[in-house]
Amino acid sequence: MDLSVYLDKYRSELVEWGLYGMGSLDFPFDNTGDHYLDAAERDLDHNDNQGNINALANAKRAIDVQIEALIKVLGLKKGSSFPGRVERLKEIGIVAPRILNKVNKVRNTLEHDFKSPERAFTEDAVDVATLFVKLTNEIFFGFYGQVEYEQAYASRGRRPHELGKTATGLRITFEETYSGFHVEGYVVNKKPVDYQVKPGMPEHVPLMKLFIGLRSPEKDPFVFLDQAIKEIC
Repeated sequence: MDLSVYLDKYRSELVEWGLYGMGSLDFPFDNTGDHYLDAAERDLDHNDNQGNINALANAKRAIDVQIEALIKVLGLKKGSSFPGRVERLKEIGIVAPRILNKVNKVRNTLEHDFKSPERAFTEDAVDVATLFVKLTNEIFFGFYGQVEYEQAYASRGRRPHELGKTATGLRITFEETYSGFHVEGYVVNKKPVDYQVKPGMPEHVPLMKLFIGLRSPEKDPFVFLDQAIKEIC
């Protein structure tokens, strides 16, 4: 039984949820977005053309390294262009402001047409980069490693997965070693679902979107599960 079949048959029995294992993901590069932002702020202190040029360059580096790190750690398909890489993040629910593309465009103009950036835009670019880095840092430093969806609690507070063959439940665990998921589904007297979802598999992006969504305190985790079901089934 694969995940799509399991969800199609047993979603209605899953009425409780739990989130576990919040922790940090390993940043894959030596320099982080915060390193480049610190450099950009020092560049702005010079308040001259060279300072503007360097500040814009470092703001762009801060954005780039965060995007590249997310794509690598989360096992996403790498886009061939900056807008393509931003799109990969949007596919899993990471909001990337449209102005990121404008920062990229101005940076490209600086590199290819050798036009100096205006001070006001440079300051805006550093501010945008700062907001984006802080937003994505929350993913690196506050990522839930596991979610469970189960039948209603039973037997004096014992959790369903502690009841052996008397419960229906779904456990999904993020496996950072291969940027994928270990999926376990169990049903009374049925062969369990137990397999790995690796990058490139049809379930990978919907499950990654689910895990990104779980960080939001504003929505019930079942909202994100049902969104994943629509894409998987």
